[in-house]
Order: sequence, then structure tokens, then C-alpha cells
Amino acid sequence: MRLFVFSIAASTAGEIALNNADIAKFRCKSTGSWQLPQSCGSTCSDGDKAFVACQVDLTVDPSDDSFLLFTSNGIPDHNACAAAPQSTVDVQNYSYKIPREPVYRTGNLEDFETTNMGEIGFAINGVPFYNPYDAACCDAGLYELHALDLCYAHPNGQGGKYHYHVWSPCIAECTGASEFVGIALDGFPIYGPGINPDTGMVWSQSDMDFCGGKEVDGKYAYYVTVDFPYVLQCYRGETSSTFRNGEQFQGSGNCAANNEGCSPGNMAIGGTGGPSGRPAGPPGRKRRDVKDPTESWFNELEYLSSLGNISSYSGEILSKVGSRRRRSVATLSAAIDDVIDAGDARFTKNIYLKHLSYQCNSCNGARDLNTDCTGILDNTCTGVKSVLTIEGDDSSETSQDTENQNSENENGGNGSDAITPIFLMLFVSVILT
Repeated sequence: MRLFVFSIAASTAGEIALNNADIAKFRCKSTGSWQLPQSCGSTCSDGDKAFVACQVDLTVDPSDDSFLLFTSNGIPDHNACAAAPQSTVDVQNYSYKIPREPVYRTGNLEDFETTNMGEIGFAINGVPFYNPYDAACCDAGLYELHALDLCYAHPNGQGGKYHYHVWSPCIAECTGASEFVGIALDGFPIYGPGINPDTGMVWSQSDMDFCGGKEVDGKYAYYVTVDFPYVLQCYRGETSSTFRNGEQFQGSGNCAANNEGCSPGNMAIGGTGGPSGRPAGPPGRKRRDVKDPTESWFNELEYLSSLGNISSYSGEILSKVGSRRRRSVATLSAAIDDVIDAGDARFTKNIYLKHLSYQCNSCNGARDLNTDCTGILDNTCTGVKSVLTIEGDDSSETSQDTENQNSENENGGNGSDAITPIFLMLFVSVILT
């Protein structure tokens, strides 16, 4: 697969990318178990189901300390909605041998591997990250938006593999500084959203190199961003030393990097985030200049209105605003406020993911959603076939979620009310910046 060509400056290679503290973070935050069907067809009674909890382990290979051994059953340690066509989250048997001293690639990007379909790395809870594309090589952050749950994840249609395409606030709390949240299959670490100390803003695509990473204090890592490619779209490290289930891993994907055939226009090339001396990214599809910043909001709403399970919500907002001549910050905010007040937390989630997510200086939005994650899911999901049952939870975070939700209900509030002020404030600030 051919990628755009440009030179890359050399970077330090052969260093240990994950220290012992990072390795220790691979654990399940909750001991809650999932009630899963066991080959019982479409009608499963409680007696046909097994209770399975999250399991994840990352250790140094005892026979060669330059490798890490990773195993996971792919069961998340947080609640989830079954929004995808494959509505059941199933147990997996992930087993990888990953280099602890990743080899940083230099030279031309045409020699790099675009990320494969399926798992490209793993979060600290054992749930895999997928690349930024759907099966048609379209931007999954946009075109699979309607099929994501409130943790911004879903199971696929082949085996019920639960996965993230974008950052999930249910992985870790966003506190301002980028936290270590996972490992890519080339061995380089993955960090969550955080503040760029040079700009005071959350890391964005323009801060990263083509693959989705950057060098900080002499060490390369991938950083999650709100825009494409979200996690990573190509491997900056060698994958020839990675093994899956005992066999050499084949990392090259079928989707062209920064695919233009299906690009909705938000997939501009990364900018200045690579090692020092790296030139700017190659020319490619650029964002369309919008004289009226509210226009991009309405373009998004019009797309969302075509999606079955949220069409009435986005359509209602469009109808409240009325003609294009009435499109303004004030009219849009008022229309959204009306819908949110009507209790539409699911629509809040969908717009929140695309436009807001971690695009706030203090990351308050992501943190608040993380705090309320379980409660919101319990109150807004419909048709859920896989439900996390908290049993003997050792995490104060989950119990606090329930207490917060109960308190809101007693006071006549709901999950969407808690998000609304942040949602409206960020909606305006993100687009105008």
C-alpha cells in the first residue's frame, strides 16, 4: 500500500517504552461481570448465560525481557450499550508478544504499514483499539457515530469483539495532562488526550505526525486526538517482532492512509508534531473553509438526520432553527437546549463525540461523562442485550457513579441535565476556535 512520501528525521530507538509503572496499569478497574449468552441462539434465558468479568494481563517475558506478553478476554470493565448490528459482546482470547524496545522507523512514509483492520493496540483495561476506518474505509469517527455507545465503543459483527475507534472517557479520567492509557502493537505507548503546554489547548491532529504520534522529551508515543486519526493510522514502529497467538503479526491494512475516497473533509494531514526537523505534512485534502462557523454544525446535523436511530433528534433541532437565514449561535444553542431539556441524552452523546469530546481546555466534559458513565447508560439505553452487572466492585469510581445518579434522580435531574451546560459551552467554543 502506497502512502504519501516525505522524509522523517531520525529518533532514538531501542529504548524501553513501557516502564514497570506503565505495565502495572494494565488491570480491570471493576470486578463487575457481564452476562453473556452461550450458543443459545436469539432467545436466551438467564439459565443460558454465563457471567464473565474483565481479564487483562501485561508482563515482561521471563525468557526475554525485551518483550512483553499481553493477554485479555476483551471484556470491558465498564457498562456499555449494544448499539451495533452485532449486539452481543463476546469473550475473546487475545494473546500478543510485543516488543518492549520498539524500533522507530525512519525514511519515507511509503514504506510504513497502514494500520490493519481489527486490533491495532490495547487500552489498559484490555479492550482493543481499532484503526480510524470502518469496513468501507470511511472515517469511523463519523460514519459509525450512530452505532457507538456512551463509552464510544461497540462490538463488531464478526464475533462480538468490543472495541474503541476513538478515545473513550470510560478508559481513564481526563485531568489535563496526557495519561498513559495503552500500548500499540508496534510497542509504542498510547497516551490519552491532554493539554499541549505550548498552546494551552488539548492535543489536536495538527500537533501530531502522519501516524498520530509525536516525540516528547526524546520519547515517541501516540496521542489520542479529537479528530482523525483519533489513535493511529499507521505504525511508526516495526511490527515484524510482534506475534499474535504465536504467529508473526501482519500489520499492513487495506485502507489507504488518509483515505480521500470516503473522506468527509475532516481528515487533514497531521502537522508539526513529529521529531525535530520533520517537515510539514504533504499536501492533501484540506478542510473546507467555512465563512460562517455555524454552517459546519448544520452540515453535521443534516448528516445525522439521515441516520435512523437518531434522525428524529437531529431533525427536530433543524426544524426548530428553521431557515438557513436564522442559523446562528443563539438559535442553534436554543434549539439544542430544547432537545436536551426533552431528555435526549443519546443525541447529546453523538454530537458530543464528534464536535466536543476532549476539545476543552480543562477536559471537564470528558471527566464529567466518565463520572456519570454508568448512570447515564442505565437510564438511556434501549434494547441492551449485554449488560454489565457490578458484583463486589473494588472501584470507588463505579459506586460513586451510582450515588451521583441516584442523587440526581432524587432531585428531579437526569444525566443529560448534568452534561447540558458543558455541552453548550463547548459546542460554541470548539467550532469558533
